[in-house]
Amino acid sequence: MVLVHKGRELRWTLGRERFEQMSEPLLRRLRAPIERALRDSRLQPGQITHLVLAGGATRMLLFRKLAARLFQRLPIVQVNPDEVVAHGAAVQAGLKMRDTALDDVVMTDVAPFTMGVEVCETRGGMIARSGLYLPIIERNSVIPISRSKVISTAVDNQADIHIRIFQGEARMVGENIALGQIEMSVPKAPAREEAVDIRFTYDTSGLLEVLARRVAGDEQPHRLVIRGAAGSLTPQEIEARLKALDGLKVHPRDQAKNQAVLARAERLYEERLGDERAEIGQLIDRFRFVLDSQDVGAVAAFRTELIAWLDRVDHSFFV
Repeated sequence: MVLVHKGRELRWTLGRERFEQMSEPLLRRLRAPIERALRDSRLQPGQITHLVLAGGATRMLLFRKLAARLFQRLPIVQVNPDEVVAHGAAVQAGLKMRDTALDDVVMTDVAPFTMGVEVCETRGGMIARSGLYLPIIERNSVIPISRSKVISTAVDNQADIHIRIFQGEARMVGENIALGQIEMSVPKAPAREEAVDIRFTYDTSGLLEVLARRVAGDEQPHRLVIRGAAGSLTPQEIEARLKALDGLKVHPRDQAKNQAVLARAERLYEERLGDERAEIGQLIDRFRFVLDSQDVGAVAAFRTELIAWLDRVDHSFFV
């Protein structure tokens, strides 16, 4: 190896064994994001069918050994690692252009970071700990996405709520990145009686819309729009994008198809007795829990399961 510093040429030889020894701390650090990605995707290493390495550094033998050891399979080395990222970017560009050549290709965008708000912990009507992080949209959620959570006043006669918005994964907001703030007034009342529904809507361009509305009020919501790349979109383009996401801003519990299934289950609960009634009640509680999670996939899966169960038991004595 040769290094030129201030006109002076330095030369030295670095053997593979010494290089691998020096690289070991970095390789140990690489395990953490790989393990996090697997946990987030709810996959086990054995469920990975193909291992493709991307980036020129993956040409190194010690990295290929690490990948093979972690996933218990040999990586695909026939693909040029320097071109993989460029190919992926080209496919993504084609999908955004709706190129007909990619009709059979599906790629999903996900939120790269968790986004949420600051909350506090109370005991005996007093604030015991502040600066806690309440996630609203979690990392790796498929986007575009809209999620909401309800917070309430922490102390008696609280007149203002400061909604501080953050991005990151840490439990304390001080270790995350501040994105913005909404300040709103609320009527003075005992602690927890005034509640605010906070909705985050996030799209593929990195645009985050935050709406804060009093649960008991009918006034217009407070609104904050945070752009991932300032200046990349005009105000008209921003409004058009957010308008296109209006369909996502309905909580699953308010969607007609879910309300219909709940109404049917509630009717059966009223009709039946004993163990059957208890089982229906448990299913209703589970469905409400899944609805509150706002996980579209989980809601659809459990709704299908619940409908199938209701079809089996919902029959009349008379033909």
